[in-house]
Amino acid sequence: MAELNGSGRLDRIEANLEKLTAKIDLMVDHHDAEFKTLMTWQVLMQDRFEKQVAIQQAEQARLNELSEKTDRRIAELVSAIGSLIASRPQP
Repeated sequence: MAELNGSGRLDRIEANLEKLTAKIDLMVDHHDAEFKTLMTWQVLMQDRFEKQVAIQQAEQARLNELSEKTDRRIAELVSAIGSLIASRPQP
């Protein structure tokens, strides 16, 4: 007779809602943990990227300096060869 007033059915609905709520809570907790991990990795990657950019900029500046030095030395060598050729007696 307890079933006549619907309390058994309401108890089952309530139990299912509690199970569903518990599962949702677990999913939210898992999502929050995954989101925190993702954000941590994003920050670490951004930091690594910025460090890599700084390294590349420093390396590019060094290469530019070496290139300018090489260009000057080549120009001096060409000038010296030109002077040597000019100082040779003409046949």
